[in-house]
Amino acid sequence: MCEVHKPERHLSDKQTEIAHGCSLTVIAPSDLRASDLRGIVASVSQEKFGVRHERFDLLCCPGQTLGSDYDLIVADVKTSIGLHHAECLLVVGWSGLVVGTLASALGSDVRLRGRVELATASAEGCPELQGPMPFFLTCMDWRLHTAVLDQLIKPHLRGSSDYGLIAFPGVARSLTQSNERREQVVDRIARAVEGGLVGELTLLAHDDCGGYGGHAAFSSEDEEGERLMADLYFARRLVQERCPYLAVRLGILETGHDAPTGLSTFD
Repeated sequence: MCEVHKPERHLSDKQTEIAHGCSLTVIAPSDLRASDLRGIVASVSQEKFGVRHERFDLLCCPGQTLGSDYDLIVADVKTSIGLHHAECLLVVGWSGLVVGTLASALGSDVRLRGRVELATASAEGCPELQGPMPFFLTCMDWRLHTAVLDQLIKPHLRGSSDYGLIAFPGVARSLTQSNERREQVVDRIARAVEGGLVGELTLLAHDDCGGYGGHAAFSSEDEEGERLMADLYFARRLVQERCPYLAVRLGILETGHDAPTGLSTFD
């Protein structure tokens, strides 16, 4: 266990509903199938935390980038804790060294308060994805990471039977910020491509994203959609500046109460 602090916030009813929708954040390598990952979480969460978690925020990056990603992963975990009040942190498929690093970083941050329980789970027996293959870069939001996401993505695979995920908070929003985080995110994507696992990348934004302030940050659905599309086009330019030969598609997920309800992709 490690001591952390949660900043006090004044939430709307909708924000509170989303924030308390899950209490688990999962960190996992991108070479695991999403269905296998969900199975691991469901089977071990009862044992590790005393609660069977069906919902979780997902932070997912290719294993070969992990050594360079500690600072970014720690920042992402803190975002999940602050936004969704995550109380449990499950590290799947990586060694205890990752847990130790996270515990140290979170425990030393005096701006956080509360208790976050960390645990590990093995991915032994789960087949690794073999690249190059289609990858989808999506938000960590627990409402997206359900079996419904598989159903929405598969028609867009264009001949491939598998796909990989990279997930972190507010994908399009993160890539449009002029700060160090944007550079870190682009570096993460570039290293994944250089590692040979990513053959094609689809950048996915979603409506009601906490990175923007949710639906409430926009005057209409049209305004929200236009902003998401503009940010996706900008994000693609950034990625292709670093990876000029990478095919990058774009997409927007429609977010329902507790699962995605639609996916539209475009070039």
